[in-house]
Amino acid sequence: VHTTKVKRFTVNNEMKIHMCVSDIPDMPVWCGQSCAISDGDNLVVMGGYDSSGSMLDKVQVYSNKTRTWSTGWALPSPCAGGSATLQYGTIILLGGNHMTTSVWYAKI
Repeated sequence: VHTTKVKRFTVNNEMKIHMCVSDIPDMPVWCGQSCAISDGDNLVVMGGYDSSGSMLDKVQVYSNKTRTWSTGWALPSPCAGGSATLQYGTIILLGGNHMTTSVWYAKI
């Protein structure tokens, strides 16, 4: 018997993504006001605020294939509330609070 959990990922202050998956494990580090994007195989969650209100420079990656979370790249500085797009296998993160560089990118 499979149970379904609904996890909420805050994309920015305006929009939220609700993912319905079976038995998804909790994220290694809880975060709010993070930025998330998916390439279909992975959900990439960037930055945000942790439960104590500190901004994060962490990137967390959920693999739909292995059904596990891993730590991705480090952002150049802590960031929350940015926006992201995926272009030709490259994640582009724009803006956000306290980002020292205005554009950050990484290959998936």
